[in-house]
Amino acid sequence: IMEETVRFYMFNLKNSTAGHAALDYLHKRGLNDALIDHFRIGFAPSHGDTLHTLLRDKGHDISDVIALGLVKQNDKGAYYDMFAERVIFPITDPKGRVVGLSGRTLSKTEKIKYVNSPETSIFKKGKLLYHFHEALQDIRKEKHILLYEGFFDVIQAYGAGVRNGVATMGTSLTPAHISLIRSVTSSVIISFDADNAGLKAADAVIGPLTRAEIG
Repeated sequence: IMEETVRFYMFNLKNSTAGHAALDYLHKRGLNDALIDHFRIGFAPSHGDTLHTLLRDKGHDISDVIALGLVKQNDKGAYYDMFAERVIFPITDPKGRVVGLSGRTLSKTEKIKYVNSPETSIFKKGKLLYHFHEALQDIRKEKHILLYEGFFDVIQAYGAGVRNGVATMGTSLTPAHISLIRSVTSSVIISFDADNAGLKAADAVIGPLTRAEIG
């Protein structure tokens, strides 16, 4: 179901009017088509139940779709998609399986920039690092990991040839995150934003990483 969803959002990015606007936004952020395809970035349409209709027509049980946090049901019993009018970033687990999504708004007036999948049986933010599975080979090759704040940091660095980066998803670094990092390397380079918020966030993760004997 998650794979079907990612493919649908990727198709919508390239084959809809609103998707083309989202594509233009990604290009302006410095992402070329090769990067967009590599990271499987998509776009959720504004129509309230497009994904629900697609998955229903493909024979998927609505209870499974709801359990994965892709569709909700309103008070009148109607189903509607969790994500709408957002750029979609697939989130994989350490084995490379898509387990969740994160959607970024394109609206300048929207207060909440990112909306993540709700916690489900397979998606737990505190145990996942964005791009971890995909970066494994490069992390082992470089013998260290770069820890970024956001998706665009990881993607833009990848496009510049720095491919051993990961990011948290709007959460503090957890013991599970640290265990995941320690499973592949003992060296971390913190590469957060150089503003006050980024410096404060960097200070917050140095302690836990040091106590975990990661340099």
